[in-house]
Amino acid sequence: MGKKIILTNQHCDNRGDESATIGLIEQIYANFGNDAKITMFKQTKDYQFIPDEYGIEERNMDRDFSFMFQSMMWILFKYIHLDIRGILSKRMKKFIKLHEEADIILSSCGGPYIGDIYFNHEILHIFYVLIPELLGKIVAFAAPSMGPFKKKIANPIRRSILKRAKLIVLRDKVSFEYVNEFLKQPEKVFLAADACFANEIADKAKLEERENVIGFTPLEYKYPSASNREAEVEKYKVSLIELFDKLMEEDKSLKIEFFPQLYNKHSDIKLIEEFKSRMKYGDRTIVFSDKASGPLQQMEIGKMKMMIATRYHSAVFSCKMHVPVICIAYEHKAFAMMDSFDLSDCVIDINEMTSDVLNEKYQHIKSNYDSIYERQVKKLPLVTEKAKSTIKLAKEVYDGEFGNK
Repeated sequence: MGKKIILTNQHCDNRGDESATIGLIEQIYANFGNDAKITMFKQTKDYQFIPDEYGIEERNMDRDFSFMFQSMMWILFKYIHLDIRGILSKRMKKFIKLHEEADIILSSCGGPYIGDIYFNHEILHIFYVLIPELLGKIVAFAAPSMGPFKKKIANPIRRSILKRAKLIVLRDKVSFEYVNEFLKQPEKVFLAADACFANEIADKAKLEERENVIGFTPLEYKYPSASNREAEVEKYKVSLIELFDKLMEEDKSLKIEFFPQLYNKHSDIKLIEEFKSRMKYGDRTIVFSDKASGPLQQMEIGKMKMMIATRYHSAVFSCKMHVPVICIAYEHKAFAMMDSFDLSDCVIDINEMTSDVLNEKYQHIKSNYDSIYERQVKKLPLVTEKAKSTIKLAKEVYDGEFGNK
């Protein structure tokens, strides 16, 4: 009988998360067998996240008051070795039973959902890990990002769930360092790579086949540390629009292709339309469909001569498809991912971006194009194997072989 595997804390509405999750699911089948039964708990309701061909059951992550209150009460009593599920709702009983019957629970590859950055909804993700831990189940973190851990009020429960986890795999070096410093249990903390790299796409366009198109993924970043957030947002937009106008003025055949990474309820299309309307040559732009899958978006990005990526996973897609990229980084995961390809020279901190900084980085990419491409080609096999190591390690934990080699 196939193993029962729960994939929890799954972020949705994002072609990057979709692509990474597909990579994770493929590796689950490769390591646990094609008869594995995968149940996913996802954050966004009312639509299907992963295509039917992957054969998983999707369930919504409940977050209403009743669920959160009952979860908290069950957890508190479980800490003193009392199980009060007999007085809980049918929904809560089914939730607990499903986890009780699972062979392993994998906390999915997004984030950083444990740590300060998304502190406002961190408790939800903690509950979805802590409940199976208190049931005595095998829980592993399957290559998310984490940290930082500066909010001391949350650190006791963070430390509790991380100590109870049998395995913690991180997708980026900065998260790996955060967790090692915070937890001090290096024997179960491993550095891998983003799960998107585990879903290999062999057919990559040769350099001479690349179209005269620059790809771009926008982001409505909130600039949480800025004193004047609106001014920073406008500076970001103006910097990009000025670069596009300049390049398209100099090269009449150049096109800009927009890639909406967010879709469904959180679509990037409105933001893209704003960029188009403010550009001098908006009629020479292309908007990739927000209905097309993450793998299809990767293949389209593979046709670009260059990418400008504000979204983390569009930088992942670019490196995976050997497309030189300017990564405008807003979180530590992006800095670390680019560093794994020896491409730190291609990164702009979003908080430091100006028109001059962006133009200088574009000229740097243009002048060092072949070198950047060669670094991507050289590093991809190693990064791919690291991405595949996540579920291999989880299988070792399940088989009781972890730490015996």
